[in-house]
Amino acid sequence: MNDNYSEEIIQQYIKNLSDYESFCQNIEHHINQLLEDVNYYSLDKRVKTLDSLKNKLIKKNNKYKTLSEITDLAGIRIITYYSDQVDNIAKIIEQEFEVDKENTIDKRMSMDPDKFGYISLHYIVKIDAASKQIPEYERFKDFKAEIQIRTILQHVWADIEHDLGYKSKRAIPKNIQRDFNRLSGLLELADKEFLGIRDSLSVYKDYVSKNINKDDEEILLDKVSLTEFINTNQQLKQLNQRIADICGSELIKVDFDEIVLTCLQSLEIKTVRELNNTLLEDKDLAYYIAQKIISSRYTKHYTTFGLYYLFYARISKIPDMNEIIKILSKTHIPFIYDNFRRDFVTKLVELYKSFQENN
Repeated sequence: MNDNYSEEIIQQYIKNLSDYESFCQNIEHHINQLLEDVNYYSLDKRVKTLDSLKNKLIKKNNKYKTLSEITDLAGIRIITYYSDQVDNIAKIIEQEFEVDKENTIDKRMSMDPDKFGYISLHYIVKIDAASKQIPEYERFKDFKAEIQIRTILQHVWADIEHDLGYKSKRAIPKNIQRDFNRLSGLLELADKEFLGIRDSLSVYKDYVSKNINKDDEEILLDKVSLTEFINTNQQLKQLNQRIADICGSELIKVDFDEIVLTCLQSLEIKTVRELNNTLLEDKDLAYYIAQKIISSRYTKHYTTFGLYYLFYARISKIPDMNEIIKILSKTHIPFIYDNFRRDFVTKLVELYKSFQENN
């Protein structure tokens, strides 16, 4: 391999390396603040190593005459969940940094439909004019950073492509090119499908929010509908408060609990309407059971607890103890010993009998 690279550029980089590290760290910190309210997957920074810089200079065969011509010495990579988030973050970057449009590459736009490979957005940026006026940023005024923005699936493709060592279509054996192209298309389709699923979930959440209290709507019980039920149902809110008041516990909002959903489904409660009817029927029994078994040491009470006691109330009415134990075994409620589970069931049955006698 030809080791012809500019020793002057290397020495200049060594001299300024600590400044590039500080520059990269500052860029990362600033972007983290800018994206504080954005739900993205990850953000990583890197400063080019000396070996990587030497390889770049060799590969470009003396293209660069000065260190400042090299635009990717500091790098930031932002990985998003969905393809539309790439554009949203891109707008933020354009607003907050001075973009070198000549060296910025949007591979999503430049890639031909039949060209092999995957796509991402590469910005070359400098700190904006306002930041240059800050004394501690004066040393960074001529520094540039590369900011890559891509989705998780684009990132997976790039990493595997790099690991296989085939970034060029021409280098791939002819009989394997079709496999590469098919996989590239599948990943691009998956990106679009995940975006569609996210948007469909958003529409469904709006529908549930607007219709959950309508008796004529048959809404199935799932994470979305159960979360809305926990947050809006007045009967459940009252039950939760009554239980929390037993020992003066703090009532803490929790949107969802997977085990609670499993408990309800184990009783064949499949819709919001069925859950509401169950609550109306057994809320007093649930409160009675809570009074008898809740410990005074509890200082916190979560807004899913009312549904646990509703579940206990419901199974306490089943005459066959073995059937109750069978149902409990499906719920993932932790019981250390089988004997403890049986003792607990015995207690529930006794409490139901006591409740009937007193009501």
